[in-house]
Amino acid sequence: MIGFIVGAASLIALSQGHAHVHGHAELALALDGEGGLFIEFETPMDNVYGFEREPRNDAERAHIAEVNSALAAASNWIDLGRANCTLETAEIEQESDHGHGSLHITVTGSCERDDRMSVDLQGLFDRFAGLEEVELVVLSPSVQQGFELSPSRPSVRVGR
Repeated sequence: MIGFIVGAASLIALSQGHAHVHGHAELALALDGEGGLFIEFETPMDNVYGFEREPRNDAERAHIAEVNSALAAASNWIDLGRANCTLETAEIEQESDHGHGSLHITVTGSCERDDRMSVDLQGLFDRFAGLEEVELVVLSPSVQQGFELSPSRPSVRVGR
């Protein structure tokens, strides 16, 4: 599973050649064929916090803490349908470079029925109105698919 996860982790790294775009995010989902699940989500901080700089006051610090708490419970923002998945607590990292901040979230877990998987991001789009589109890539031993999800199309069936 380690090699498969490294490959999935490289997926977002390879796609990071595009510009930092507000309203846009990337999501990579990898399944190892033995029930293992790895999720990576990357987005400009502005899409979820409303700003990309260091917080300036207690209210902004509290806002970041509240958003991070919601994002840490991955089931708040991603629904994997009838795949019967268990998601671990997400790890959240903030990166800032020349005034542009990015949020990087990784989640691991397991799925009993990846053949029944769908990806629904309605919770993510409902919570973060500034998020306009998410590029989704799904990798497994039998599936390599790409999708573009949006508030008007927040979900897809994987593998069919």
